[in-house]
Amino acid sequence: MGKRERKNQNNKIILFPGLEKRLLEKGLESFQQKRYQESILFFEEAMEMEPENTDVHIGLVLAYYEAGELEKAKELANKMLQTGIGDYIQVMDLYLMILVQLHQYSEIAAMIEVLLEEREIPKEKFEHFSRMLEFSRKMAASPSEAEIEAPEMEEFKNRKLNLFSYQDQHDQVQIAAQLAEHNIRPYIEDIKAYLEAHDGNPFFKTMLLNVLTEHGYDKYVPIRKFNKSVRVIPADLPRYISSRCC
Repeated sequence: MGKRERKNQNNKIILFPGLEKRLLEKGLESFQQKRYQESILFFEEAMEMEPENTDVHIGLVLAYYEAGELEKAKELANKMLQTGIGDYIQVMDLYLMILVQLHQYSEIAAMIEVLLEEREIPKEKFEHFSRMLEFSRKMAASPSEAEIEAPEMEEFKNRKLNLFSYQDQHDQVQIAAQLAEHNIRPYIEDIKAYLEAHDGNPFFKTMLLNVLTEHGYDKYVPIRKFNKSVRVIPADLPRYISSRCC
């Protein structure tokens, strides 16, 4: 029994104390080492034991996201919203990020409209969601021609993009979505510089790599995430599979 974390005795499962925490820790460790499928297994097992643990839910959503299993990430994040697991606004931000990756702008707009009608948005987040609502409506109406006139998008006019200046997740989502609809040739070096930098948001890097994949960029790109580096050709990566490679 010392070598096993579980033992079946007379059809009863005996759990070792602290096993849930150990599974969570193993899931986080696997995630940091980019072994996303392995981390999913740990998180899923931990969830069976602690079905309302917020950290486990968040970890599993992010593992699904990075593994390219966006529909599963969406389903679980939606479940968290429906059952009240985790901070509602933070989970909503995560859910909307997944919807952007799925290009489901009409659903984004509908979700935010409900929040505004029910006055569920904190005062400090009102502008954040209002801008995302405007953006999503434009993308849903005309994805190929939608333009954002917000001040932070001025770089597109100047053909210079300082990706490191975007710290807010909402702004990062907007930039990635806008790049997906633009001619990205003028911004290739800016994107590559962010991808290979030691700092930078790893999930923003995943979105930027997806942008290069969608545009069929066919040259090697170095990507550094979680203190590890790889080189890939985005054009060789199927859509959304780029989240699995790094």
